[in-house]
Amino acid sequence: MADQMGTVGMIGVAVAVGLFGLTLNAQILPMIGSAIDVKFPQAVGWAIAGVVWLGYAVITRFAPGSIIILFLYALHALVGYVELGTDSWITNITERVLANQNTALMAFIWTNLLMFTLRFFAGPIVHRINPVGLLFASACLGTLGLYLLGQPFTNSVWPWVAAVTVYGIGKTFYWPTLLGVISERFPKGGALALGLSGGVGMLSAGLLGSPGIGYKQDYFAVEKVNELSPATYDRYKARNEDGSPDTKGFPVLTQVIPDKVPPIAGLDNAKLKVFDDYKAYLSRVEEARTAGKEAPKGPATTLEADLGTLGREKEAGKPVEAKLEQNLTALKTWWDTQGQPNYETDKEPLETARLYGSKQALLYTAAVPAVLAVGFLLLILYFAAAGGYKQVHLEQEPPMGEY
Repeated sequence: MADQMGTVGMIGVAVAVGLFGLTLNAQILPMIGSAIDVKFPQAVGWAIAGVVWLGYAVITRFAPGSIIILFLYALHALVGYVELGTDSWITNITERVLANQNTALMAFIWTNLLMFTLRFFAGPIVHRINPVGLLFASACLGTLGLYLLGQPFTNSVWPWVAAVTVYGIGKTFYWPTLLGVISERFPKGGALALGLSGGVGMLSAGLLGSPGIGYKQDYFAVEKVNELSPATYDRYKARNEDGSPDTKGFPVLTQVIPDKVPPIAGLDNAKLKVFDDYKAYLSRVEEARTAGKEAPKGPATTLEADLGTLGREKEAGKPVEAKLEQNLTALKTWWDTQGQPNYETDKEPLETARLYGSKQALLYTAAVPAVLAVGFLLLILYFAAAGGYKQVHLEQEPPMGEY
């Protein structure tokens, strides 16, 4: 284990420790602080991460490690952002674009089936072009796929599926091939080097990818709905209990450059859920009317159904969470006084803005695989200058400058 840690070294582990510090400050310490009513300063998270990094350095006797493995870990963080971060939103975005939940699910299944199949053919591809060349080609396809998904002409089923296919082919080989490169170039790093790489990708996806893409959707949706109807935005704006705007920012960047990446109050998901339910209810009513059938019975929205369930539980003498009842009642009051009376006015601005936000989020996310492509190109040039990409075996001397 000490040899594996030394192979990664102080330099190599820096990316993992940095993401650990960000996770402490963004998620773990705030959760602990809310439980014990204490607000931890940012310095606490960084101090803990620094102690971990120093402890790692002591165990490895301050082995420096490798700039190359540091670079590979940084690339894996970007892979986690674009692959898993996009995956966490793509079904939701597809449903928004194609306006059909089943079609969105089928597109997601198709993409994953495509990836599953193609990964059986990675070996022959790698033998023709080395692993870094495959990663470079994948990054180029990933960039193209996300760019196409962000364009207006992919708003119908087949253009969207074609763009998703390009993106799916692109992301197929990211994760396993990058782990393969680390394994081949740093065999003495063993399971630790691979585990750290996968961990970096997962931390980046959860800490930066999913929240970051969510922020971009909110940012552009708010921009568009404000342009179309400021009153609609005011009605659907996310708010705190005291009525103040519930603002959120892009992870890390909002703190560093708040003027460029400002915190924003997005659209309230609870209100949007009632809006979507009511829209679906009206669609079912229209379908029944067209077919000459009776209008559908039962509550028009999930909100009404939930309030009905709470009412029956109270009548039966079952305990009901006061906070839940309060939130649902407040949401129902808002819907009755502001949401439903302005439904027709708000419908077009909301749908246009949400579609615009989703598409723009994918378009801007295309910058991440573009950066990956540049990174993999630099690795291709590095290995070309070093005599070409080759596997390193345990009994061989390590490549100069790598570890």
